Amino acid sequence: MTPDAALIAKAILMLKTDVDYAKDYVFPVALSFFSALMGGITAYYINDRQEKIKAEREKLNSSNSLMMISFQMINTLVAIKGNYIGLEFKNPLQRALAINEILFNASEVNFDIGRLSFIKKIPTSNKTFLQKLSFFFKYKMLNRQLHMPSDEEIAKTWRNIARIDAFLFNYNFVLNILLVRNKLDADVRERLSKISNARRPYLEFHLDKINEVIGATELSKYIDLTENLVSLIDFLIKEIDSFIINFPQIAESNIELTKVNKERLSRIVLNKPAYLAALIPIVQPDFELVSLQVGMSQEEAKRRYSYSAWY
Repeated sequence: MTPDAALIAKAILMLKTDVDYAKDYVFPVALSFFSALMGGITAYYINDRQEKIKAEREKLNSSNSLMMISFQMINTLVAIKGNYIGLEFKNPLQRALAINEILFNASEVNFDIGRLSFIKKIPTSNKTFLQKLSFFFKYKMLNRQLHMPSDEEIAKTWRNIARIDAFLFNYNFVLNILLVRNKLDADVRERLSKISNARRPYLEFHLDKINEVIGATELSKYIDLTENLVSLIDFLIKEIDSFIINFPQIAESNIELTKVNKERLSRIVLNKPAYLAALIPIVQPDFELVSLQVGMSQEEAKRRYSYSAWY
C-alpha cells in the first residue's frame, strides 16, 4: 500500500469512529418533534383560553343588554302610567273615560332569550380558592350529593328564564293593547261628543244612555281593555323593578368575571319620586259593577284583572 493510500484509509477510519448517531441524527429529530408538540399544545391552550374569554364576554354582554332593555321598558311603562296615576274612581266606566288616548313612542322589544341559557340553578363562578377546595373535597372526594333548589323555589327567582321571557312578552302585549284601546277610545269619545256639552259632560249621563250611544258590546270591550291595561302595567312595573334590582347578582354568579377583566354588570338605581309613585298600584275597580258591564262573574273579573306576583 502506498503512503497516500494508507493516509486516506486512516482518515476514513477516524471519520467512522467519530460518528455519533444519537447526537447527529436522533436528537435533532426528537428536538424538532418536541418543539412542534409544544407549539401545538401552546396554540391549543391559547385558543381554548380565548374561546372561554369570548364565551364569558358574551354572557356579560347579553346580561347588560337585557338590563338596558329593561331600563327602557320600565321608563316607558312609568310614562304611560303617568297619564292616569291619580286615578281614584272605582266605577269601571268612569275609570275608562278618565283615561284619555295615551300617546307613546316605544317599539316592541326583541331579545333572544336563548342568550341567557348560561343562567343555572345555583352559582357556579367566581369562587375563592377555599370554596373550590371545599367543593372538591365534599362533592368529589366524599361523593356527597349536591343540593339543588326545587323547581318551585327557582320559579320565584330570576334564575327562572320563563319568568324573564314572560315580562318581555307581556310588555309587547301592553303596547298592543294600548294601540287597540287608543283607537277605541277615540271612537267612544267621538260618539259621546254628540250628546254632551259644557253644561252636561257625558260622565253625568246614566249608564243606559251611554250604552245606547256606544253600544253594550263596544262599552264592554272598552272597559275590558282599560282594566286589563291598568292591572297589567301595575304588575309589570313591579316585575321589572324586581328584575333590575336582583338580576345582576344572579347573572354574575354564572359568569367568570376574572376572564372579562373583572367587569361587572350595570347597576341601575331608580329612586326618583315619580318612579316610586308608579310602584304603588292603582285603586282596584268595583268588581260588582265590572261584572255587570263586561258580562262575567265577580270572581272571573277579579282573576282577569288581578295579576298574581311570582314571589
